[in-house]
Amino acid sequence: MLVGLLLGALADETLTASLLGALIGLGVGQALKLQGLERENAALTAQLKAFSLRFEQGTTALYERLLKLEQGATSAPEPSPEVEPLSAVTEPEPEPIAAAQAAEPELDWTLDFVLPESELAPVAAMQAAAPPVAEPVTPRQAAPKKTPEPRQPSPIERAIDLAQGWQRQM
Repeated sequence: MLVGLLLGALADETLTASLLGALIGLGVGQALKLQGLERENAALTAQLKAFSLRFEQGTTALYERLLKLEQGATSAPEPSPEVEPLSAVTEPEPEPIAAAQAAEPELDWTLDFVLPESELAPVAAMQAAAPPVAEPVTPRQAAPKKTPEPRQPSPIERAIDLAQGWQRQM
């Protein structure tokens, strides 16, 4: 398109000639691009046909092998390996474990709770003593509130005030 614009401008230096050249350049560019796309489309179509043929051949071969396998399975069934029933499977003898348990002393899991008698005497003394008497609670007297001090200016506010005062002096 730009090439057509330049050719049109060089041929005749008017605006219409430049626009006509641009349109001719656009048409030529589109035609070249279309030819490139047609070639690419033809190449992809050829690849698709080749893949389709290979796929059909592979599918046919796979189907034939599957038929042979099924025909061979129905004509002569293969002897299946004998499977032992679960009841025939023997479990390991528990005798070594029993012998090992017999060798170890049996653990005693019972707990005997024996309370020391020395603690019983203070408990009896506490029960015989008079119950404690609650002392009357006296309310605290509220401290007089102090009035808060007025807010002091921050260092920045002080600096601004000083600068304004200095400016007024001048």
